[in-house]
Amino acid sequence: MVKKLNTIVDCNRALMGSEIKILEIGNRKAYNDTAKAKADVKEFPTFVRAQIVEDPTGLNTDAEFQLKLRNADNVEVGERLTIDHGGYKVVGGQLRFWSNKTTYNGKEWIFTNVAVKGDHIDAWR
Repeated sequence: MVKKLNTIVDCNRALMGSEIKILEIGNRKAYNDTAKAKADVKEFPTFVRAQIVEDPTGLNTDAEFQLKLRNADNVEVGERLTIDHGGYKVVGGQLRFWSNKTTYNGKEWIFTNVAVKGDHIDAWR
């Protein structure tokens, strides 16, 4: 079996200078019945769905993404935050790319997705 690439990026660096709007906050549920999925939900029980309102690069403006957090008490739906020094950050934030192999229409495919995980959102200090 081929080892999967495990790429981890500091999500604050990836989102630096971006203004995000909080769209939804909720409790996560395991996507399947495996121990790995349940452990992930136990470690990061809250999701925050956000939209990038303004990206300084222009690449991700209007894109939506979901953060898996240990705690989202510091943010509210509708709130707008700028990820930068003097603004906000995802404490312990990591942007992870993950891949999976699946069969679709009789062909094998490898798809890649991204997960953003962290402790909570707080003022950059």
